[in-house]
Amino acid sequence: MCLSAYPSYAFRIDTDDVSLIYTGDFRVKSLRFGDSLSNLSILAEDGVDIAIIEGTNFGRRMNYLTPNQFEALFDELFENYRQKILFFTAHPLDFEATLSVIELLWKHSYVPVFENPYYAQILDVMIEISNYTVENDLIFTPMRTSGIKTYENFEIEYLSNLKDMKLAFFIPISGIKDMETILRLLNLLGENILHVTIIGESIEEEWIIEERKLENWLSLLGITSYRIHLSGHYHPYEFVEIIDAIKPKKIIPIHTMQPETMLNLFQKFSQKFS
Repeated sequence: MCLSAYPSYAFRIDTDDVSLIYTGDFRVKSLRFGDSLSNLSILAEDGVDIAIIEGTNFGRRMNYLTPNQFEALFDELFENYRQKILFFTAHPLDFEATLSVIELLWKHSYVPVFENPYYAQILDVMIEISNYTVENDLIFTPMRTSGIKTYENFEIEYLSNLKDMKLAFFIPISGIKDMETILRLLNLLGENILHVTIIGESIEEEWIIEERKLENWLSLLGITSYRIHLSGHYHPYEFVEIIDAIKPKKIIPIHTMQPETMLNLFQKFSQKFS
């Protein structure tokens, strides 16, 4: 999951002897919200002795998309996709990634549809917290008739009323039965539908097991599975921008496989900014 996606936090601590900033881990170039570097600069205005900096992506073999690459990939995907529906799976706490996909769906005339009450509730709360304005259709379609909730930012529509629309369903990793139900009700079983999984970080063992189960079922339903890797953390090439924003006298790298690399880069680039 993207633990460091919006809303992530950094902290400053001032004592009699030292000023310290803990950056947390974050996206330098946010998909949708805020200016991380400007916020760090404000936090560091009175000078910083020590910066505790996470380096999650240093030494990782996995290549993650930048926000621009993410958007370009989806533009290309929609340009070549001819079906009226598709499915998405993303971690519900990665608000930035989910909202970015929703906006790209609107751009390509698809209506985002949520069918899981838990996922819909999380998105609804995050929209309220961020003061984001929903300007197009965002729909919750109940798969069961009991206990239907209402949401501030969702329209409630039954699936039978959506058959003539281009739809993108947000489905949890365990939602294979609901996918089958949706395809059956829309008479689209076996129609080469696309399922996109947005992977934020290194996949935990539990997620891997669930995803393998999902892929096996998807193949039986004739659904094509597609993965997109999008990190919730900054890229190593952005490290120098963080140092420039904070200008600390010393750094302590944490949560990284390559602390020495970070220390060497700091020594090299801090001389430029001193």
